[in-house]
Amino acid sequence: MEIKKLYDKWMTGKELYKGQVLFTTEAPMGNVAQIPDNNKYILSQRTIAFDVASDKITNDFLAVLLRSPKSFNELSSLSSGGTAKGVSQRSLSQFKVTLPKSLQEQKKIGIFFKQLDKTIALYQRKLEKLQELKKGYLQKMFC
Repeated sequence: MEIKKLYDKWMTGKELYKGQVLFTTEAPMGNVAQIPDNNKYILSQRTIAFDVASDKITNDFLAVLLRSPKSFNELSSLSSGGTAKGVSQRSLSQFKVTLPKSLQEQKKIGIFFKQLDKTIALYQRKLEKLQELKKGYLQKMFC
């Protein structure tokens, strides 16, 4: 099936947008991502996209909130299943959070953690390159 037909079959009327928060409900439960751009993406099984009430919460803040250990532990307590733990949309509706009332404060928190994630990723790539360099030097020294 061609991609356009597949997209129209699964996503028409439910298009994802840049910044929208995605959450895996199972296998593994609790992965959080945000749509990176305005390309058309198809939502996979066991993944939900949150539609936020933009007058109450920002997407960036929701992503930070869902990635927090406290939220993960609370969601895990709502999950069911043996080997592959999962949380249902019904259980998710019972998930209660406390939000800063100020959207401006939420934006600042979201931006702070996004920048922190970018910085961590940058240093992880730098570390990987240095580890490869070290490996190369060791191979040259002890060949």
